[in-house]
Amino acid sequence: MPASAIFKFKSIGPISHAEMELGDLTVIAGRNNTGKTCLVYTLYGLLHLWRGWPSASVLLDDEKRMRTGSPDFSNAAAALSRTGHFSTQLVWPSLVDERKILVNKLAQDFSKHALPGVFRSRSENFPNSSIEVVLRDEGFVSGQSSTRALGSSFELRISDGRLDMSANPAPPEADELQRIVSDLYAWALLGGEFDEPFILSAERFGISLFFQELDFSRGSSVLA
Repeated sequence: MPASAIFKFKSIGPISHAEMELGDLTVIAGRNNTGKTCLVYTLYGLLHLWRGWPSASVLLDDEKRMRTGSPDFSNAAAALSRTGHFSTQLVWPSLVDERKILVNKLAQDFSKHALPGVFRSRSENFPNSSIEVVLRDEGFVSGQSSTRALGSSFELRISDGRLDMSANPAPPEADELQRIVSDLYAWALLGGEFDEPFILSAERFGISLFFQELDFSRGSSVLA
């Protein structure tokens, strides 16, 4: 699978500037104390935490939503609550622009508010640290189909420039419904570049760093 995003790192540990593209399998190798773990920590934090970050309706302010032509999340929530369905036509070049706005907002918010926490450190230790994501246009082309589901209740589909949402059964009126709709929309726009990461560390400190993710008992309790 060709990479459709470039991740740029700045002032993180010993790393002054670095760029990375992810494939189906990405191997990071190098000498000790050169910043490999810093890159992995930062990238893992962004890819793992972004779904819990502020929703698309917050990150895409009204001015930018009007300019890019994204769907009205309040109308979508009302239609889903009333009939269980919502559909609207999307302008594909605007959709590509909206992806870039959304990913820039996510990366900026992560760099400012979450990055120190990933390292269990204080914000003053990361005064100029950041991660930037540059999306390639070919990663999201006209006519592609993108589907995101939340449990068995909500499904969103973007295909041939059209957005379709469904809820089964139709949900009641709720304050959370608009947030759910906007989050599903963001997941559909960015899911290809922001898949849940899996880390397999071969270096001597890696097991202790990521033991919670690699812990067999934790995984077996979920599968049981």
